[in-house]
Amino acid sequence: DLVSDIWKERTPMPLSEAWDFPVRFAGKDRSVKIAALREEMKNKDVDLHLLTSVDDIMWLLNIRGNDVPYTPLCISYALVVETQLYLFVDQRKIPSILASEFLSLGIIILPYDEVSVRISSISDGDRLMITPSTTSVSLYNSIPSGVRIVEDISIPSRLKSKKNRTEIENI
Repeated sequence: DLVSDIWKERTPMPLSEAWDFPVRFAGKDRSVKIAALREEMKNKDVDLHLLTSVDDIMWLLNIRGNDVPYTPLCISYALVVETQLYLFVDQRKIPSILASEFLSLGIIILPYDEVSVRISSISDGDRLMITPSTTSVSLYNSIPSGVRIVEDISIPSRLKSKKNRTEIENI
């Protein structure tokens, strides 16, 4: 982190608690959305999908937060694989009842700053989907050279662009 050496009075990362966004507003349960994402990953022949756009993660997991003024976001990253989803977030932001439900769905909560470490451990030959416009150079550089990178718009961005009946009614 080159910035920390010169930015001595840097504002700390926000620490607001995330909350569950009810299905009555979302229209689909998080498990259904994750299953649809994984189906699209199979269709695109990718093994892993790195989510770097916070609004994609909030939509996918049906959660919201207060980390960004006037926008219900919880600063995080996510890495989706075949049977698990790694959510990189300050663990103090996730209430225990939500963390318990996440665990039952194979959503593993890891510290926010461990995303690069996890990415750097991806196996050679695996196909990783990223969105270049939202992936930082630092994260991109942590991808091992033997990983096959697929650049595209994130799957959640495509999925959430088509509103379900509940979303339309709530608009």
